[in-house]
Amino acid sequence: KVHVIVADGYGTNQEVISVYEMSGDVDTARPNLVKRYYGYMHSLGLMYQYATSFVGMKENQDEYKFLGYETHIRTVLDEGNVQFVKRLARERANYMFEMMSLKPDFRGENWRNPNDLVNFSHLANTKEAWYSVFGDVVTRVGIKRDERASRIVIGHYVQELIENVMNRIIEENHVRHVILAGGIFYNVKLNNRILKNTTGCFCVVPVAGDQGCGVGMYEAYLGGFNWLDLKWGERNSFENWEAELSEEDLDKYGG
Repeated sequence: KVHVIVADGYGTNQEVISVYEMSGDVDTARPNLVKRYYGYMHSLGLMYQYATSFVGMKENQDEYKFLGYETHIRTVLDEGNVQFVKRLARERANYMFEMMSLKPDFRGENWRNPNDLVNFSHLANTKEAWYSVFGDVVTRVGIKRDERASRIVIGHYVQELIENVMNRIIEENHVRHVILAGGIFYNVKLNNRILKNTTGCFCVVPVAGDQGCGVGMYEAYLGGFNWLDLKWGERNSFENWEAELSEEDLDKYGG
């Protein structure tokens, strides 16, 4: 049995995390939905996105910088406060997971918008709620929001948070073999934590945003997408790329 966990910002109708199971022959197996979580406050991707702008960085662009910042946590906090931030993150992660377990659909009343795609007022409320959480964290360790140190502290906090939430999901579903997909799995430290907490095969396909939408739409409406093309190295879909590029292109992209 292989589990597939898809987690990103949000999908249609505020779908934020989906857990699937697959079993049988690898060439014919299809994922069966086990759990799906709804509601922007359950979204780890949105949490990460709003943490980025909270400390003055650009959303959907600078998230990766947190991995660099958070490693410096002991240069801005003493050991007691480092452990305090970790505890705050674990407590928030446990609370978040318990809410996800008790109420997987956390969209609330009147969550729909005219196009059934994005509820902008709910997004604004979610951003405000996470800003409040992050503000409490930095205040309690004596860091100002506009200081460089806030990027380090919040980076460490969100890293602990996503690792602990995903670890609870792994444990609840008794995951052994796992495939991960979605934007948060660009985070190599998170992936390493999941790798250590599973005993079987491990695969990451972190196709996010418009890339994932394109692949998903193709498979949903046409089917037969060659998933083997999604790999480093030789790609069947582009085997004639040299013939298709002009001399100018070859010079531009280094031959």
